[in-house]
Amino acid sequence: MSNVSGSSTTSPTSTATTPPELEQTLATLISHRSVLGYLVLSRSVEPVSIIRSAGVVFEGEQGKKYSQVVKRIVDTCTSGLQEVGGGETKYDS
Repeated sequence: MSNVSGSSTTSPTSTATTPPELEQTLATLISHRSVLGYLVLSRSVEPVSIIRSAGVVFEGEQGKKYSQVVKRIVDTCTSGLQEVGGGETKYDS
């Protein structure tokens, strides 16, 4: 998952075309000076998978570790919400 700052990378398993409006939104987001990066996560399958990442915070080996920690946070939050909601969350498909 090596990225060039300001660019985005899709995973090899992602075959869907990204709408131009979303590409523009992500480009605007990453160009903001206080944004260090972004992750786009998929919740359609368990466990959560990282679809796209960009920004300096996600570059190199340290970036891989950082993105995996964020992914685990999302997994933990999802699990907690399912526990509280009796197995369902309002975000389930």
